[in-house]
Amino acid sequence: MRISKTQLALTTGLVVVLTAGVLLAFRMNGPTARTTVTAYFANSNGLFVGDDVLILGVPVGKVSKIEPQPERAKVTFWVDTQYKVPQRSPPRSSHRSW
Repeated sequence: MRISKTQLALTTGLVVVLTAGVLLAFRMNGPTARTTVTAYFANSNGLFVGDDVLILGVPVGKVSKIEPQPERAKVTFWVDTQYKVPQRSPPRSSHRSW
């Protein structure tokens, strides 16, 4: 059985389009580079694992762990590496109640 030039061109085009689609989907939904940060809070009431981490109201990461300690709470979270968090920036926890 012979493959015509039209069939070959269509097959090649389909493979190229599918490959580009898979690469684009991976880039959009694939793993992102993250920076893990640990902060200590005197009060972690209302803060939950999975909550968004915000910089100027923009979600840039998520809370990954909260560990209660005798005098404070140790909160571990990650931030996408495209956002820079100054080493000495004071952590704040603000919760909105609707």
